[in-house]
Amino acid sequence: MKPTLIDLLKTTFYIGAIGYGGPAILALMKKTFVHQKEWISEKEFMNALSLAQVLPGATGVSVMGYIGFKLHKLWGQFWHRSCIFLYILPATIAMTALAWAYFTFGNLSFG
Repeated sequence: MKPTLIDLLKTTFYIGAIGYGGPAILALMKKTFVHQKEWISEKEFMNALSLAQVLPGATGVSVMGYIGFKLHKLWGQFWHRSCIFLYILPATIAMTALAWAYFTFGNLSFG
């Protein structure tokens, strides 16, 4: 069963928000997309992972883009870009907030 655009984007944002990164995020993706949601098969996920490991860049971002493209061929490019954007958005917001806090409050003396 193919997910709707909203379901896929919410799930992608959720994974990006709670995922820790590195190999752990790949296990979370597999658990979510293969076992819980059953949107892709384990073989398709492993093919995506194999392809993503060969490509330059972050493996999780490449896998997420592949899954978005795989689920909807016609809208593949749109889904691909949307999935990647929402996957990295939570980390981008967190890093921007931490950078703001550091540059705003970094020179305070505690003594």
